[in-house]
Amino acid sequence: MSKGFEIRHNSGDKLKLEMLSSGEKQLLLLFINTITATDQATIFIIDEPEISLNIKWQRNLLKTLLKFSSNNYVQFIIATHSIELLAPNTKNVAKLEE
Repeated sequence: MSKGFEIRHNSGDKLKLEMLSSGEKQLLLLFINTITATDQATIFIIDEPEISLNIKWQRNLLKTLLKFSSNNYVQFIIATHSIELLAPNTKNVAKLEE
């Protein structure tokens, strides 16, 4: 990561950031921040990450974040209305009420 990175299509062609959708840009930023948070304890507070993400990406988001941060000192606090995000993670869900 210290030398930068490139985004490539499955065909191998380079993709410019301008070519990415808002959801893809959001994921890229979130994943880069997660991957590079290595030596210090970090808490990510994420508000409604499902916005601009299709259902498939919503279903895989938390699993991917946890995979990328498995060797780091990272915690995530996520506010969401997405059943797709919540359903596979019910043991880690806290419902806030009055």
